[in-house]
Amino acid sequence: MERGEWNQGAARTAAELRVQLAQMTAASQLLEQTATDEKSRSCLAALNQSICRMLRVVGRLELAQRLGDEEARTEPVLTDLARVAEELGRRLGELLAWADVELTVDTPELLLAMADEGLIRQLLMELVSNGAKAGRHIRLTLAQQRNRAVFTVED
Repeated sequence: MERGEWNQGAARTAAELRVQLAQMTAASQLLEQTATDEKSRSCLAALNQSICRMLRVVGRLELAQRLGDEEARTEPVLTDLARVAEELGRRLGELLAWADVELTVDTPELLLAMADEGLIRQLLMELVSNGAKAGRHIRLTLAQQRNRAVFTVED
């Protein structure tokens, strides 16, 4: 199998896995609304932690595919990194809350940079996911230092 075929297969597999994980997350959220006993809540917490782990694996697969496939890379465009971090923080914050992990995001109001937004999202997801393994509180910070945008993830 040629590298290009492998990359296309990896991208399709990752997309299919994301759809299934989204359905699992939705079902889990519905179940949590009706869970009344501690055992059910404990099982749902374990399920949600597994979903988060699976999302990390899918993210790694997507990242490896993008980094290895020159055709999958996009040209950097003017991107509001603060918006990207805030949106990602909202999405990941909801998922991490299921695992009893708190995520706070600290960004300036606006920070523009030439960037590949998809790649930035994937890298931040990986960093936040790694932080979630280590602690119950994660802080994602975006700051401008001279002419650079600097992301920091603390756990």
